Amino acid sequence: MTDLKRSELHPFATLESGKSRLLSGLSLWIVNRLGLLFLAVGSLLFFATSAVMKRQFDEFDQRYYAAAARQVAMLIEADNESLLAATQDYAVWDLTYQYVDNLNADYIVDNFAVDMFAYLPIDGVDIQSSAGKSLVSISVGESDTLQPVDADVIKEIGIKNRAPLSSKGSVEMYYLMGRPVVLARFPITNTAATLPQNGTMVFFRWLDGAYQERLKKLSGVQFEFRKQIPTGDDFAAARASGKTLSAYKLGDSPIYVFGAGKTTLMSQRTYAISLLFGTCVALILVSLAGTFFVLRQGVLRRLALFAEISDRTQRSVPEEVSAAPWPVAGKDELDKLALSLNELHTQLQASRSAMKDLAFSDALTDLPNRRLMQDKLRQAIEASQCSGSHSALLLLDLDNFKSLNDAFGHRAGDELLIQIADRLKGALHEGDTVARFGGDEFTALLEGLSADKEVAKKDVEHRLRKLITVLSKPFELSVGMHQCSASIGVTLFSGTSVEVMELTRQADLAMYKAKQEGGQGWQFFDTEQQRAAEARHELEQELVRALALEQLYLVYQVKRDARGFNIGAEALLRWRHPTLGLVPPAVFIPAAESTGLIVPIGLWVLRMACKQLALWAQHADFAHLRISVNMSAVQFHQADFVQQVKSVIEETGAPANRLRLELTESLLVRNTEEVVKKMQALAECGVSFSLDDFGTGYSSLAYLKRLPLDELKIDHSFVRDLLIDDNEMPIVQMILALAESMRLEVVAEGVETAEQHAVLLRYGCPGYQGFLYGRPVPIEEFEAVILESAQDGSVRRSPETYAL
Repeated sequence: MTDLKRSELHPFATLESGKSRLLSGLSLWIVNRLGLLFLAVGSLLFFATSAVMKRQFDEFDQRYYAAAARQVAMLIEADNESLLAATQDYAVWDLTYQYVDNLNADYIVDNFAVDMFAYLPIDGVDIQSSAGKSLVSISVGESDTLQPVDADVIKEIGIKNRAPLSSKGSVEMYYLMGRPVVLARFPITNTAATLPQNGTMVFFRWLDGAYQERLKKLSGVQFEFRKQIPTGDDFAAARASGKTLSAYKLGDSPIYVFGAGKTTLMSQRTYAISLLFGTCVALILVSLAGTFFVLRQGVLRRLALFAEISDRTQRSVPEEVSAAPWPVAGKDELDKLALSLNELHTQLQASRSAMKDLAFSDALTDLPNRRLMQDKLRQAIEASQCSGSHSALLLLDLDNFKSLNDAFGHRAGDELLIQIADRLKGALHEGDTVARFGGDEFTALLEGLSADKEVAKKDVEHRLRKLITVLSKPFELSVGMHQCSASIGVTLFSGTSVEVMELTRQADLAMYKAKQEGGQGWQFFDTEQQRAAEARHELEQELVRALALEQLYLVYQVKRDARGFNIGAEALLRWRHPTLGLVPPAVFIPAAESTGLIVPIGLWVLRMACKQLALWAQHADFAHLRISVNMSAVQFHQADFVQQVKSVIEETGAPANRLRLELTESLLVRNTEEVVKKMQALAECGVSFSLDDFGTGYSSLAYLKRLPLDELKIDHSFVRDLLIDDNEMPIVQMILALAESMRLEVVAEGVETAEQHAVLLRYGCPGYQGFLYGRPVPIEEFEAVILESAQDGSVRRSPETYAL
């Protein structure tokens, strides 16, 4: 077969072959160049998109962990408020107040058992005296047993507690011993908060260990505490390890919360592959413009939407945001991100709801607390002004609640409060609001009453009768059945501009009026109660000025024995006001006791009497006289009372055996053991004691025989009716026989007539005091009468060797 040369072919064959080569080469060139162009443009778009998206993811990381850090801080602040409320419950309690005085170990055993630390929850308790001394410091050890707190920790807590403490207490956060801790402090007062501060109650909680694990579960993110803001190096180190940090300071405390964890949005590898694949597919299928449009609409716009919704969520309240605000359209990485964000949002909403409950509800009874009730009351005032209808605020205080706490401890009291809350909710109408104000005080807001005040009042009285009936039924507690009653104060309001605090004060005044009437009832507020309260407050303020301006002075009333000897005097306090004139002791003494002023006033009286004894000791005509000084229960129960008396005696140089302290029977009922110890300590120094107004109080041989008494004083009410009431003489004879059998002296006070003196003398009364022998007079006049009677012999002076 002959081979054909290419030139021998058809001419068109040569041309066709050239076209093919040309077209093939041109196509290859175009494809290569377009590929390079696509690769270049794709690379540029890849890097540009990577930079934009990386910045978006970084910003979202910061917002994610900043929100987590804020969430943790909000949970801690809510816990701190609950911790302060628990501290207040124990600080404003008579048993705590008494414990500071007598250090009764049963108080700790009964009220701070191991399970109470988990119930509250706390890690330790430090009870301090007014002088800052730690009286007891206990915590729970690793074996779930009570043990003393480390001495170094208590020392640090003492240093932190040197700052002034307000009447509302305080919560501080510190780093102690290299660990973050929350300290809740509250001044120790009695249940009614009428006595002066008797020390400080401190509850503390470490912010580490199990507590941090609990917060991590609630917040859903890793975090840590630090004392200082991280430096640039810290952030660089975190970035190098793939972590994100975001700081949030806890209020004014020197502690910072940091959200810290691995980026959970997507891994770096998935991130790069997804971007490259998406870019290439977009370039091939939809062109550069289409790719940019898809990225813009599908990614960047959605990220911007996430950021916008996240910001709105953080600024808004839970009710204004839906449960799942981030849209989910498919199953790509961004939709997975949206699902994660929706889950985080749901947790955030739940945390906010829980914190709102903590802020506006009572942890024990689950009722609204004081803050929420004040908001409700403010709204009720505005609604009443618009509608003209009446509303009523009820303030309910339990009668003798402290007796239950004193007998069985805080747990029994808490059980009773929970059951009372349930009964109150069941007894009132659906639209009424019941709240716990604190301690054993509850409030109720009744709205939508009649515009006619009398009709509204009758409606309220009907509901009050129902409340009293419901509360009077026995309560079944773990310690047994308990009967309870309540005193209720009521104030009506309608259509007038009145402050929330003013309404609360009015209900409070009415409630105390109900208590004065015997309790288990109610009283409506009226202007007379307000005028009486204002007068009492003004009297208290004037009494403060009276002590500073030396308007108080002493008068002395003579005491004589059956033989006519002057044996001593009783020092009596008087107040001469520049405009009010002579204010009766029966008026200003209760005011002094309610404000705590009786303590400095009583100390002043004691010092003045001892100075007078020191002067009399240098004069033969007065050296035998004894001065009696009345002691208030508030003053006597001060922790350092014995030391106060000893210091005054030492300071003035008074002979202690010439000082006699007069006590009332009501003073002896509380803490009898403490009273006996104090009396015995002073008796060893020579001070003697008299039981004033004997027979009118809680007279009991059980405590009478234990007390180191020297004298009984027959109350003036028995002496006054001695000649007109046949029942008085047997009582007087019984007191005289009792005193003789116990070898006690007796003084009959209030003797005003010779007939009374004669009857008492006939029955063997050894001592006398009253207007018949002399009225209370200033010291100069008293001394003049003593000297005159000694000189003319009308009244004999007792020999120095005679001891009544």
